[in-house]
Amino acid sequence: MMDRSLPPVGPDGRTPLRLLFVEDSRDDAELLERMLAQGGYRVEAHRVQDEPALRAALATGPFDVVLGDHSLPALSSLRALALVHEQDPDTPFLVVSGTIREEDAVALMKAGASDYLLKDRLGRLVPAVRREMLEARNRRAHRAARAEIERSEAQYRSLIDNAVVGVFHADASGRFTFVNQALVGMLGYPTAAALRDVEPATAVFEEAGVLAGLLGRGLSSPISGLEAGWRTRDGRSLLVRLSGRVVEREGGACGLEMFVEDVTERRLLQQQLLQAQKMEVVGQLAGGVAHDFNNLLVAILGYAELARAALGDGHPQAPAIDQIRRAGDRAAGLTRRLLAFSRQEVSRPTAIDLAAVARDLLGMLAPLLGETVRVVVRAEDDVPPVLADRGQLEQVLVNLAVNARDAMPGGGEIVIEVARSSPDETSRLRPAPLPPGSYVRLSVVDTGEGMTEETKAHLFEPFFTTKPPGKGTGLGLSMVYGVVAQCGGGVAVQSTRGLGTSLHLHLPVAPADLLGSVPVDPAAATSPTRSQRGGERILVVEDSPAVRQLTAALLEAAGYAVETAEDGTQALAMLARDPERYDLLFTDMVLPDVTGLELVAQARASRPGLRAVLTSGYTAESIDRLELARSRDPFVEKPFRNATLLEKVREALDGPAPAAGGTASRGPAAQDDLDVPIG
Repeated sequence: MMDRSLPPVGPDGRTPLRLLFVEDSRDDAELLERMLAQGGYRVEAHRVQDEPALRAALATGPFDVVLGDHSLPALSSLRALALVHEQDPDTPFLVVSGTIREEDAVALMKAGASDYLLKDRLGRLVPAVRREMLEARNRRAHRAARAEIERSEAQYRSLIDNAVVGVFHADASGRFTFVNQALVGMLGYPTAAALRDVEPATAVFEEAGVLAGLLGRGLSSPISGLEAGWRTRDGRSLLVRLSGRVVEREGGACGLEMFVEDVTERRLLQQQLLQAQKMEVVGQLAGGVAHDFNNLLVAILGYAELARAALGDGHPQAPAIDQIRRAGDRAAGLTRRLLAFSRQEVSRPTAIDLAAVARDLLGMLAPLLGETVRVVVRAEDDVPPVLADRGQLEQVLVNLAVNARDAMPGGGEIVIEVARSSPDETSRLRPAPLPPGSYVRLSVVDTGEGMTEETKAHLFEPFFTTKPPGKGTGLGLSMVYGVVAQCGGGVAVQSTRGLGTSLHLHLPVAPADLLGSVPVDPAAATSPTRSQRGGERILVVEDSPAVRQLTAALLEAAGYAVETAEDGTQALAMLARDPERYDLLFTDMVLPDVTGLELVAQARASRPGLRAVLTSGYTAESIDRLELARSRDPFVEKPFRNATLLEKVREALDGPAPAAGGTASRGPAAQDDLDVPIG
């Protein structure tokens, strides 16, 4: 609406006045105009006498005052008043007539006329116009202020009603007097009225003393970030953060104005993040210890084998050497589990059919789990293979099945299910969702006792176990966690006391170029017996002096000519001096300056066809799993048996030459790519 406050006085001392006459007498109009001019107005006058002319005049813009005759032949004063106020209800309309009946005057005043004047008594004309213009200005100012208040209130209501945090006002007893929709939804009530009817001290606050403490604060004490436990309508617990103030209500009583933020999910995520960080630190520590220990075990087991072979079966110290070897084997199994947890265990990932792995294990699981436990395998049709190490997956399934059996002391059922993961499942994994992509879900569901929240919080930590002392190492589920994480997948756990446990492993689908390497049953693949002696020249690259010396000694004892290098730089320099000198490169996967895969690729750039054998006791972050999966060079896992080392070397020397691109061409389902011991 146009601002129509009184115009300022002009330079001639007169007040501008835009005046409309609804009058059929030109003389009467001119008389009124002269009187207003004498009263200090500079008049811009327009005169109409019928409805079309009045409409046309009103269309030219607002008038400061309208003076209308009561009785016109073509237009009544009531109709003229209605048309003027239709355009602007605040425009003063004064009726000026020669005669007017009292009942007509009353009707006009009720209809909104500002005043009425008789033409033979015009002494009140100028004061009446001045008064009505002032009142019109006040009405417009009041209307504008009221509109601004209503607009502000509407904005406030919209802000509060659409806020993502809860808002409430409470009286001195703690009862809600106002709640917004966010709070209604947060607490699960059907309407705001239903929430206002509850008693917050008993129905909402888990501890009534918190509400009393809030109301007991002084008026000058702001409340910021106070966390409290709340209960929803259906009994769920929430952790909320309260911010606001204590206010004074009518009668001097105190009340509350509060913002409420639901921080339940945030706290859970923070706890999960802290748990993940703790697991990462423990994993790094475990991986570092296991890596160093693995190199020691190579020397311990290797030299123990040499000593045992030299002593012979009849020597009195032979049993002692056998005990050393058995202890070393157990230690090797322990380090493998630690490396699996820390996601550093060496794996040769291939395209694995999870359903086939589960069905193949059924025969072994039945006697292991006992007659009181029934195992069922269910698989969707056309589930794609996953990228993983078959041996590791078999160990994962065995660990999960044994844990499920232990949770069912009276027997029960274990369901192993293989299905495609839904995007909703993988996007809600904690502590972090999986990257977008295709995944397969491997679920192990039991009907056992279930777990407490405390147990679930520590479930995958190494050495955590609920079994009695001596009944478990606490490494089984930590190994499961590590294997799945190393595969690029995630784990979800659902468990309720008395209702069983479900563990869901989400594993990435294998890339298309590896789908031809789905492994066969390891029992079906046999390696031909090969001679373990030869006269070829071998370059051994190993940064651990003990492992380097042992490897060289074993190979030399088998008739090979051996040279050694302690890192990739030294090895490449030796190869550059005489590329044709060496028949085989035996290299650790993790060197100080380069990975074993990179070293083999650089060596073959100058010496195409160079045979290679890879070895490692753990996988560093620098080694790409897909690159390792595509490699066809024989692999020896540390700690290795002496015979295994010699067999792999002979296999590389006697097998097909490496194909273009730097990998050995050995077929899609070679046993050496699949059978990596897990311990």
